[in-house]
Amino acid sequence: MFFACVWNPKATQGFLSMIAMLWPLVLILSSHAENSSCVHDSVLLQTRSEGIPVRSMSIDGVHEARVPVHSHEARGARLPEHRTVDPHTPAKGLSPDRFPVLGQLVAEVFDGTVVICYKERCNDHKPGSYFWPPLALNKIVALDGDLVDKLFFQNYTCQDSYVCHFPKTTVNHLMAVKLASDRGWKNVLILEDDIQESGVVSNQAEFISAFKQLLSVRSWNGLKLTGRHPKKDFEKHACPSNCPCTPVPEWKDTHELTVGNGTQKLTICQSVVRQYIDYKSALQRGWDDHCKVFSSAAYALHASGFGPFLALLEDVKAAGDLGSPANKNLVDEVLLIDKFVIANVPRMLHVLPLIAVQYEDDQQLATLFRAKCNV
Repeated sequence: MFFACVWNPKATQGFLSMIAMLWPLVLILSSHAENSSCVHDSVLLQTRSEGIPVRSMSIDGVHEARVPVHSHEARGARLPEHRTVDPHTPAKGLSPDRFPVLGQLVAEVFDGTVVICYKERCNDHKPGSYFWPPLALNKIVALDGDLVDKLFFQNYTCQDSYVCHFPKTTVNHLMAVKLASDRGWKNVLILEDDIQESGVVSNQAEFISAFKQLLSVRSWNGLKLTGRHPKKDFEKHACPSNCPCTPVPEWKDTHELTVGNGTQKLTICQSVVRQYIDYKSALQRGWDDHCKVFSSAAYALHASGFGPFLALLEDVKAAGDLGSPANKNLVDEVLLIDKFVIANVPRMLHVLPLIAVQYEDDQQLATLFRAKCNV
């Protein structure tokens, strides 16, 4: 049997458009592809911005890939009326420059940064963007969550948009850590693309210098630059027993920061140190062991803290389609990024007041936390 191949200009144009869309993506090698009974041919791609070869595989109908990532659902997109929108008020731009402090942290402090973004919003974090200083932009990988959703959540349905974003965002964070691990980074800064700097740092050069010095001499697994402390836990009660945060002695508390109408000293404190345990056990103990600090929109991980994230990612990949009813418990109870970060990072440092925020009242809640817990 013979097939005629006729050139079609429109079809060719469509194919080239598809290639152009896929070209910048960063894909992740599946660690269990070789054990699959149905492994398709590997496709070797090269990212336009970094020229780093990476590999993608399709396994049993589920593509294992490292791709750009989704932050809190597609912010700004219109949702069906039956869906619930984010109940919190997003933060407005508080700094004249988008990322004056984060830009220096990206350029000078961390080995690499992964920005979790969505579709066209990823363009703000790619070469040619004016969102970041040039030196910072060279160390940023934009992870587009739209493809992550398509790879892992083919048959996933959910009526509440605000609840739906948690498992999707969590998988994106796990893939960001895997990307950092594969590149041999000793640490990584992970950012969601809807954050705003709070504008509290008055002496950026002094802050960056002191920050680099602290992380070079202190043992740490994680560091949170954002945080959302539940008002009901602190407003009418003393500091919860699992929430003490001890200022680290290595930090020189000399930085005057303007917050609201007053001034505060910048504090870096460490929450209660707990030993590593299996990530599933840590999640089961959850908030009984750990202080409720939501928002994982800006945090750093040391390579010593990658392990639980990589272990959960392997379980996610082994589960296959996360939209399957068989994976309901995994999706509903385990893929909760804020709880996972707090429960599985033994030595977590917190920067207060907050360097970055997602919602308008984040800084106010952090100030309440500091007052109640004497930070």
